[in-house]
Amino acid sequence: VGLFFGEVDPYLMFALYNNSIYARHQTFQYQSACEPTASSHTGAAHRGFYV
Repeated sequence: VGLFFGEVDPYLMFALYNNSIYARHQTFQYQSACEPTASSHTGAAHRGFYV
């Protein structure tokens, strides 16, 4: 439950695909995950000046 059937039993999935029970549907994931960057505590203003 919750797993892709081709990962659980790839040989059975291949047999089901060859017998036209399942069809191949290829998708692409265009999102990317960037690693967070460390925040910099240095600013452009002088230390004595606060907004």
